[in-house]
Amino acid sequence: IHKAELKKIDDILTFCVDNNIESMAVNYKYMSEDVVKKIKDAGLKILCYTIDDKELAQQMLDMGADTICSNFLLESDFQN
Repeated sequence: IHKAELKKIDDILTFCVDNNIESMAVNYKYMSEDVVKKIKDAGLKILCYTIDDKELAQQMLDMGADTICSNFLLESDFQN
């Protein structure tokens, strides 16, 4: 992710915090350690969307997503 894109994320996070928004939906294609850190440092939860592949969903959870939006996967598909 480029610095300009991270700046956009900063603007979105400022809006979220200023408006008492508690979570941010992020397309899995934009998930990275930098993005996760910025969102988590702002105190927000991360909903990562739309992932229908179990392995990719697990990678996003391991990276820091709090929840996954999927058309097909169930919570029981994952180990706790």
